[in-house]
Amino acid sequence: AEKSVRDHVAKWNALRSKHPAIRYGSRRAILADRDTYAVARAYLNDRVLLLYNRSDKPAKFELNLGPEFSDGPLQDQLGTLKEAKVKNGFLEASLPALSSALLSR
Repeated sequence: AEKSVRDHVAKWNALRSKHPAIRYGSRRAILADRDTYAVARAYLNDRVLLLYNRSDKPAKFELNLGPEFSDGPLQDQLGTLKEAKVKNGFLEASLPALSSALLSR
């Protein structure tokens, strides 16, 4: 279990170096409740969407991502989601229990 947490934190640290939006970007909370959180970060041309599910059950996200994200596919840099696509400014995604995702172009 400790190795899994260490590996996950190492992935986040590498992505933090790769995406200046995580370090310097504006922050807009799109969803915040007891078990789920979604935040868009933007810095210059870098855009990232951070999704968190701290529940022990899968969580469905239905998010309006305008103006930070235009329509098209997003890639999960953590590998949690296989596919994510913004359509008409909205994203629908299901995140497994106790997981997170970092979506970018």
